Amino acid sequence: MLIVLSGSETIRKATLAWTITQQLNSIKHTDNNYQQLLDNNTNNQLKMQFRAIWTDFGVKTDLIFPEGGNYKAFLSQYHTRPYPILVISGSFSKTFVNMITRDIDKVYAINITRNPSTIYTVDSITQDTAPYNTTAGVKLLKQRNESSLIQSVILKQMSSVQTIKFENILETGMIQFGNHCIDLSSYRSYNNVLTQYEYHTLMPRCGLGPQDVDQFNYLADNFKKILPNNRLDIPQEIAEQLPSSLFDELDYQPLSLQEIICPTS
Repeated sequence: MLIVLSGSETIRKATLAWTITQQLNSIKHTDNNYQQLLDNNTNNQLKMQFRAIWTDFGVKTDLIFPEGGNYKAFLSQYHTRPYPILVISGSFSKTFVNMITRDIDKVYAINITRNPSTIYTVDSITQDTAPYNTTAGVKLLKQRNESSLIQSVILKQMSSVQTIKFENILETGMIQFGNHCIDLSSYRSYNNVLTQYEYHTLMPRCGLGPQDVDQFNYLADNFKKILPNNRLDIPQEIAEQLPSSLFDELDYQPLSLQEIICPTS
């Protein structure tokens, strides 16, 4: 069985995937080969390799994954998996989900969403070499954050994909799909918006002010109108199909910085 865990930035997808892997395959810390399995698990963190937004929107008709995914190699990886249930994590395209559903007998595809306001705020804290959007007037906005949100919208529209809110995981301490119930109580909630770790360790380093979050919220709530004018690499065919509001499409309301860090959600 294959479980595809596609999710928004900031939710620690690799940690989620490994937790699910351990519980479904009865892998224990005391197993002799535990460290080897843990080390090999990095091969299952596929990040953005199988994202293909242009293909998903019908702009390109080939099945080339521009960020380096090798589909034949992935199928080989699946068929030589060291345990019965393989869990992969990353940001996956509609194209990839359709392909694996066709080629693998039993697949669960899960799309974990999170409030865009929270994603932007938490994601801004870690500065890395990823390209930033410097033209939309939003401080520390990463381009991969934007594309990840678009990917979440695309997967949410697929009947073959189960969409789960990260906030529900924080509230219940578990994730359910099919007849499986996975204990995720290790994701200790601070206010059902942030985890305890994010609030106590990350947020003290946050360089955003209330106006910065408000500016992002305006962008996300007017996505179709604003983004194409600030990202010249988006072709018109895609711009016409972008959601008017990321909040509406993902079933969220904008959060202010104060609402994000408030002790009670």
